[in-house]
Amino acid sequence: MAVLTAEAFSVEITFKNDIVCIAVIDDAYSGRISLNYQKQDFASFVSELTELFQSLHKGTASLEEYYEPEENFIAFESDGMGHFNVNGILNNWENWTLKFSKTIDQSYFKNFIRQLQSEI
Repeated sequence: MAVLTAEAFSVEITFKNDIVCIAVIDDAYSGRISLNYQKQDFASFVSELTELFQSLHKGTASLEEYYEPEENFIAFESDGMGHFNVNGILNNWENWTLKFSKTIDQSYFKNFIRQLQSEI
């Protein structure tokens, strides 16, 4: 499991047997979804996020549902100045939809990226 924690906000991502589980937790809300995901696509996401972290370039790395990517996703957007906006929508299709956005300093990402790399 890869865990990104910044103050009261946290993201947990687990990848196993072509299933990615994403949990977002904050003081006021939380949500958890599971998506079918191919290993090579998950590896590409981790590679993109690692590159953004190391280079400090502007860009986005995201995990998206294959069939309706605008309805279930988490995106990590680098501003190129050491900050990431973590945003997305988690939708369980039954009774809730969670839309979230949080800006986090890059210093919180080092262990998170290392943990993601170990998930591959």
